[in-house]
Amino acid sequence: MPEWSFSAPLKQLVRSLLVVLLASAAAPAQGWGLPSIQIPGLPWSISLPGMNFPGGGGSSGWNHRGRDDSAVSVPGLQGYELMESGGLPCRVEVQDLPLILTLDDPRYGATAAQAAAVWNRQAARLVGRPFFQFGPNGIPVRFNQTNMPRGAAGVTTFKHNGEVVRVNDIAIAPLNMLQGNLTEVVTHELGHALGLDHSADPHDIMYRSTHTAELDSGEQVRLTERDLGILTWLYNQQADQTMPIVASR
Repeated sequence: MPEWSFSAPLKQLVRSLLVVLLASAAAPAQGWGLPSIQIPGLPWSISLPGMNFPGGGGSSGWNHRGRDDSAVSVPGLQGYELMESGGLPCRVEVQDLPLILTLDDPRYGATAAQAAAVWNRQAARLVGRPFFQFGPNGIPVRFNQTNMPRGAAGVTTFKHNGEVVRVNDIAIAPLNMLQGNLTEVVTHELGHALGLDHSADPHDIMYRSTHTAELDSGEQVRLTERDLGILTWLYNQQADQTMPIVASR
């Protein structure tokens, strides 16, 4: 989930991202989130919850609820949207790559590394350097977080000053799932950090609900052709046609 903190009033609406982790495949999609709001003349913030985990066992899923018209759609990729600010799609500029990730718990190092690798495998051809690396003083990635929006399994927070979008942190709730499925959760959240919103296609990594298949290993997490298409489109745009995403330092 992201949180956008605005130091100056914006005239456009900002969308609320919501990803819901379901307790079972048969359970109805549930979620928590704030609607897009606008407070003229005042600083403001929006919390954008990630995945919800109502509790219990069984398969799990993400669900996106509560959207506005601020997302950017790409021709030929129906139902796949990009994060938007000021009428422009958001992305990390080459000079700001790689985004440095700092883990709070080394026990999840392999999971986080596999999630980052999913995106980094595409980075060489698109930007000539990794999207993500690990090191100190980077974007905090916190696991087993209990101070989360009700039911949220993953949350990415952003700050916005009207000129750039800053990735504040990524938080993952305590989750009882296979390593591959946990890797998929982290991969999804990292996709938001790169500027991707949600897809309506159930096969895509940024789909609004998790896949029901059980994944024993993070090596099983893969991007689809649509994931690759949206990423390629975004990172082939001219810099003056995008809103920069940077890491908060």
